[in-house]
Amino acid sequence: MKKTNFDRYLEEQLQDPAFAARFKRAGEAWDVAVQMTALRQPYRAKRTRTKRT
Repeated sequence: MKKTNFDRYLEEQLQDPAFAARFKRAGEAWDVAVQMTALRQPYRAKRTRTKRT
């Protein structure tokens, strides 16, 4: 697959250790946010069903 301008830019930025560390932490935070959203889905579905009755 051909690299985009963003891919090249990110590759360059990741050469900076401070940026790479922040990028890694941001990715971990994103993973936590996605997990929290997934855990909330059953709760939201249950609340929606309860409100309808």
